[in-house]
Amino acid sequence: FDEQFRTRLLELLEKRAADSSFSTTDLSRELNLSRVHLYRKTKELFGTAPSELIRNFRLNKALALLEQRQWTVSEITYRTGFTSPSYFS
Repeated sequence: FDEQFRTRLLELLEKRAADSSFSTTDLSRELNLSRVHLYRKTKELFGTAPSELIRNFRLNKALALLEQRQWTVSEITYRTGFTSPSYFS
């Protein structure tokens, strides 16, 4: 179950990374878990809270895109769900 959960969660993060309104509430709804259960599972499997997991996923995705040098910082900002390029300043 844990590996399936991890895979599904990471797939959802990849799919929804560009959606700046995507939240832990959305994540718990899409995984059919209560917010409390989602918190416990992400702490157990990833060592972090769901909100931090979403933010870290977006930051790591942004870093990977920056390293590719195919897009501007502004484009990467919006591709990874951040609302302002100043977040990277």
